[in-house]
Amino acid sequence: MRLIKISILVLLTLGVGYLIALAFFLKGTLVVKPSVSGVNVLIDKKEYKDIDSLGIKVRVGSHKVKVSRDGYVDFEETVGVGIGEVVEVNAALNLNQESKDKQVIEKLGKDFVEAWYNYATQTDPSYLAKIKPFMIDSFYEPTEYVAKHRPQDFKDQPALSTKVLSVEITNYSQSEASAVVERESTDVGTGKKKVGKVRVSFSKVGNKWLVRYLDLI
Repeated sequence: MRLIKISILVLLTLGVGYLIALAFFLKGTLVVKPSVSGVNVLIDKKEYKDIDSLGIKVRVGSHKVKVSRDGYVDFEETVGVGIGEVVEVNAALNLNQESKDKQVIEKLGKDFVEAWYNYATQTDPSYLAKIKPFMIDSFYEPTEYVAKHRPQDFKDQPALSTKVLSVEITNYSQSEASAVVERESTDVGTGKKKVGKVRVSFSKVGNKWLVRYLDLI
């Protein structure tokens, strides 16, 4: 009887060991490789935050993978993983429309302000021709510019060389935006430098962002 009990115990131990080994080997490896860093990965119901890449053991079968990051369109895919298989998911994240717009707005603000404040003389017709493509057709309608500050009316302005130091978007919608642009302008004649800020307003005309207005701050 004692021998039988020992035999049963041995069989049970072997059985448990077999099941543990079986559970281990009935897994595969899922590797997630995002196209950008600092993403959140959701595999089925388990989340991994702020990672650059991920490799984990998963049970055999299908798994839902979701990769997300602020400013990007979520990536989602369902993949199957076999026994001992290594499955790679290359998660290509694309900028969402707001992020794309903001990239365009930042570049437009920089290029426009540098064009606006770089000139030998503001009365030169070539100056207006240079800045006009940045602007909506009604740019000169606001009273202040019509009455005082149209570039062709400027007199005795010193030649300026300007570089933009920063662009900060302060307001955004799908059709309008505004940004504060910090610039450093140098008087070409004296070499004197001046740092200042302007507020630039933008409108989306069709599929193109254009400058609507410029204010000194």
